[in-house]
Amino acid sequence: MTKVSDSSKTPNVAKVSIALVVLVLLGIMLVLLGFLFPNAGSDESKALVSQESDAALASAVISANEAAELGSLDIALQIMQDYEDSQTGIDKDYASLAKARLLIDYAEYKEAQVVLESLILNDNDFLAYESLELLAYSYELQENYEQALTYYGYALEITARHEESFKQEKQFITNKLDELTYYIETR
Repeated sequence: MTKVSDSSKTPNVAKVSIALVVLVLLGIMLVLLGFLFPNAGSDESKALVSQESDAALASAVISANEAAELGSLDIALQIMQDYEDSQTGIDKDYASLAKARLLIDYAEYKEAQVVLESLILNDNDFLAYESLELLAYSYELQENYEQALTYYGYALEITARHEESFKQEKQFITNKLDELTYYIETR
């Protein structure tokens, strides 16, 4: 009797492997850019580094999402953790935020909440706002509407401190608070 192999798993492994190779190559490219632009003190070079950092984060998120869609959440989380470990400062914080989004997308709420609660304490109000909003959303998905209201309320406090730059965010949070309050009162 001839044994037939199941080749349907091979493309998944290949895609994940390709995603990992792309991530490694992107990291090497970023290191080389550091050598090519040693005078990173100018505004132009800071903008270039910021764009490269954004591209690297986007690449890591894409690779992680592809791995997760192929059924390998562990590999996806490892990709995000490796990227996060390779970063410092605010870039590391935004990598953590992206990892929390991935965890929420795959209903890993407790792990996401741990990550987000640590980010809320950050000095960067925009990062704290994003973390609070995402934490509130995770509670909303779990149908814990009272907790969601609490965290949306904290996010609204941040928007009040920055009226001009957080106009859209304030409107979004106000609508969410109204929506959840109505839902809680009418259920």
